[in-house]
Parts: sequence; C-alpha cells; structure tokens
Amino acid sequence: MTPSDAPLLRVWREPSRALQLDGPGWTEFLQHARRAAVLGRLGALLRDEGLLDRIPPKAAAHLRSGLVVAAHAERVISWEVRQLERVLGSLDSDLVLLKGAAYLVGGLRVARGRMCSDVDILVPREHLDAVEKMLLASGWAQVMLEPYDQLYYRRWTHELPPLVHRERLTAVDVHHGILPVTSRLKPDPVGLLAQTRALPEPWSRWKVLSSEHMVLHAAAHGFHDGELQEPLRDILDIHQLVSEFAEGDPAFGERLWSEAASLGLERPLHYALRYAGCELGTAVAQSPPTTVRPVLQRAMDACVHRALRSHESPSRDARTWAASWLLYLRSHWLRMPPGLLARHLATKALRTREALHQPSAGQHE
Repeated sequence: MTPSDAPLLRVWREPSRALQLDGPGWTEFLQHARRAAVLGRLGALLRDEGLLDRIPPKAAAHLRSGLVVAAHAERVISWEVRQLERVLGSLDSDLVLLKGAAYLVGGLRVARGRMCSDVDILVPREHLDAVEKMLLASGWAQVMLEPYDQLYYRRWTHELPPLVHRERLTAVDVHHGILPVTSRLKPDPVGLLAQTRALPEPWSRWKVLSSEHMVLHAAAHGFHDGELQEPLRDILDIHQLVSEFAEGDPAFGERLWSEAASLGLERPLHYALRYAGCELGTAVAQSPPTTVRPVLQRAMDACVHRALRSHESPSRDARTWAASWLLYLRSHWLRMPPGLLARHLATKALRTREALHQPSAGQHE
C-alpha cells in the first residue's frame, strides 16, 4: 500500500506542509476537516507544533473555533463523568470509562481537540440491572426504541440501549463488553476488567482500560464491529494511542500483540496497525505472520483506501459508495451468525418498507 495523498493525511504526517497551502488549498483543507470531524484535532496538532500562528489568520480562526467547540465538549463530558460518579458511587463494582471519556479523564494526548459526545462505561454484566435502575432513578431515560431494537440490544449486543438525561440531553452507553455477544470474536470482559488502571484524584473512583486494551478496543471498534463511517478518526485514534504508549517503552508492541493473542483480536489489530502505519507512519513492534488471505487483504486495502477519501466530497462517487457499502456488510457479517443476520436485515428492510408506505403527517385517508 502507498499512503493516501489526501491533504488532511499529508498534513498530519508532516505538519509543516500546512505552511505550503494557498488560499484554495486552505478552503479545501478546512472543508475536508469539517466533514471528517477532525477540525479541532488538526487545530491541536498545529498548535502543539507551533504552527497555528504561522498560517493565514482566517484559516487559523477556523481551527481555533474547532478547538473552542472541542473544549466545550470536554467540559460537558467532564461534568457528566462527575454526575455518573455521584449516581453510581455506591455500586459494589469498579467503574470503568471507555473511549473518548477515558482519553479525556486519563489526560491522554489523543483527547486534544477530539470531539466526544457521550460517556461510555464498562461494568460487569451481573451489575447491568443495578446500574440501569440507578440511572433511571436519577434523571436518565431510555431512548424510545421499537420492541425489536430493545431485544436486539439486550440479547445480542454488548451494551444496554442508550440512555439520555432528561434535562441535560447527554448520553451514556453502559457496556458489559467491547464486542457484541454474537460477534465472531469474543474477548473476555473479565480479562479486561482484571487489568484496568486506577486514575488519580479527582477521578479516583474511576478506572480505565490498560494501555494495551485501549488500543485493542479501538482496533476492534474500527476494524471488526465498526463500519468505518469515520475512518480518518478511527485511524487517528490508533495512531495517537500507540504513539503515546510506545514512547519510551520498547516493550509495548510485544505486550500489545501478546494481549491481542490472548483476547483473539489479532486480525483487527493487524488491520488497525497496517492502515495507521501506512497513512500516518505509526511505528510499533512487527506483527506476527498474518493469516489474512491475499485476495481479502487486497479487497480490504482497496475499501479502506477509498473510505479514507469519503470526507473529500459531500456526495460520494460510485467507488467510494461501494467501498463504504462493502465495509458495512463486512461489519454485520462479523457481528452476527448468518441466521441471525438474515433475520436482522429482513426485519430492518420490512420496517423501512412500512415507513415508506405510511401516510405522511397531515395526509387524510
């Protein structure tokens, strides 16, 4: 694979390239950054590299606005984490933050400028009922879902149906694992919880996944359970997490692959590091020999390469649309056994058809 020539990726690989952009180049760059939802992250990158004051003022103003929006989201998430601690503090179980909230509260560089819209937590499955009751009694409410969707979440996924606070409208996703129970891969949540890391004050009631498990969760989310709807964001997460954890720790890569083997997550980690390495130069210990068949590897390379360009236009061309559609099908194929997948897709198709044939608002029979 050769690295993409997408402007956002070129600048991330070599931030000084931002100084070479002209007026039309900046217009294109900022449009792409907004569509890819990475405006704040690019602002943080150029700020940290000392370049934000050296680019055209109008371009810098857009990037600073992205940083302001991200800072507001950080305050909202921090407040929400404190409220969850107040509500769940009496639970006889560890409270574990996942994904964006964990990056933020854990003080990781990946959180700089990164948008985060909800709080994801991990609890042992036997505590799900207690956690849900506590939240429902303290202002959170279930999102209105069809009975089938309720069944889908509670029986086949790795989380409760989403909960939204009635007043603040902030969302919390309560997980009991990192992949659906029906997934082809089944990493043991007990192993994840056993290696969680405690946080210092003022967050000492919370824990986060170990460094290796954070990377593996991001890899599984993007390259097994996920549809790569925001591929640039997913690859940036992998790149920044690995870069920070491996900094000054030559053994991190070996531990990462060892944990991947113990949890059965070698394939998504292979893909995550392959594309982060190609596009952003992510460096980590060499992977073990892959079992991916060459034809599947070439197909995956082509799809991910096209998906990475999806932010370049509001209307996707046929090849980009086809790549996104194939990645969508792949994620569902890995998420459910064939029989359940057929039932699920048939149910979704029937509901879509019924919705299309319902009379519109105000229409008289």
